[in-house]
Amino acid sequence: MTGNPGFFATFFSLCRGTEDAPQLVRNPFWKVLLQYLLLCVIVSIFVAVGQYTRMQRWIEDSESSFSGAFGPELVLRDNGVYPINDEARARSIVLPYKGRLCYTGADQSEIAITDLGGLRYLVLWRNGDFSCALRSGEDTWMVFRPGERQMSTRVSGDRAALNILMQEPELQAKTENDTPKRVAVSELVTLIRIACLLSAFLQQFFDAFFLGIIATGSAALIFSIGSRRLLRGINLWKSALYAGFPAMVIAGCFPLFDLPLFSYSQIYLFATFIYWISVTRRIEFTWQQELNPDHSGGFYDN
Repeated sequence: MTGNPGFFATFFSLCRGTEDAPQLVRNPFWKVLLQYLLLCVIVSIFVAVGQYTRMQRWIEDSESSFSGAFGPELVLRDNGVYPINDEARARSIVLPYKGRLCYTGADQSEIAITDLGGLRYLVLWRNGDFSCALRSGEDTWMVFRPGERQMSTRVSGDRAALNILMQEPELQAKTENDTPKRVAVSELVTLIRIACLLSAFLQQFFDAFFLGIIATGSAALIFSIGSRRLLRGINLWKSALYAGFPAMVIAGCFPLFDLPLFSYSQIYLFATFIYWISVTRRIEFTWQQELNPDHSGGFYDN
């Protein structure tokens, strides 16, 4: 590799082997970090699209169930959101990933579910507002209610979670100029699709970026303490970031294709540190030869 290689030349070079690692590690740190950031963005986009593709069927099924139960439109009033069909009747629908949406109807004491067993979350639609109970352990729930000073409440037991959800909410009075507005369910679903895609991207990006920065930076700092090697300090950190390039692609395949057994972080850390050993040996040997052309006998001595 000659000259000042760009991102893709650097990426493919590192995927082919370690021959160009001694030259690449001489790049300024800001360039290494920028290239690493760009790879995080690319991998995160592919992972987010893959995860969204799997979620798309659940979103479509949920939209169909919701529209069938509550109508193709929602009524927006000053005091909340209401279904356009049968506003007074209580009913519930199944949501993906072991969830359920319960609408209480006009009789605010009625709820279409009395047992949370088997559910991972429950959404309660009551008085135009939405509350949610999210399972955080085998018998523990996080309950979120609108308008509460405390954003969430942790409780133990299914009955305790239901009791908090069914506590009398603070009713919002209608105003004299309360003109109901209608919004199509499909429009809200479009926003949900965008939110799901953006959420999957951000989650993968932050996992990839901060995991790599913190893990490789910590390792480089530890291995540099008291070291007399040529490769240490910031250069050792740069070599670790570059070693993570092929590792990130391999690790990204696991959330992308929903592969079992291992997580992204496990594969990334394992692959990075295995490849890092080869990268550092290549750099050390090359730099030793530059300082002492008669130096021989290394792992890469031909």
